[in-house]
Amino acid sequence: MKKYKLVKLEQYFFKKIITNRHQVIGFVFLLGLFYLLPTLPYFNLYIKKELILFMIMASFMIIFKLSIKIILLAIFLLLFISLLLIFLGEYESAELLGNYVYGFLVVGLIIYFLKK
Repeated sequence: MKKYKLVKLEQYFFKKIITNRHQVIGFVFLLGLFYLLPTLPYFNLYIKKELILFMIMASFMIIFKLSIKIILLAIFLLLFISLLLIFLGEYESAELLGNYVYGFLVVGLIIYFLKK
């Protein structure tokens, strides 16, 4: 029974990748570009790992046209994780997650207005 569900899930993802192959190719191209940016001269002064990670996640949301509900779910999940990190005393990690939440809110707002 489990193997049948796994095969169905694999077929679903394969069909989804084939139908969205232009988006996948574009995302892989942007991923390579974002990976290359910190190695270029003068760009490495301004672009850090945290910014690269945010740009990758934001471009994923925009390219694959995620719904606002999924973005809000990710935001609340990150807020919950940052709250746990504050209780554990990891203030720098919680601050970084807070910055990601703010950025995702901005990306979600942009996606919301683009859909209208």
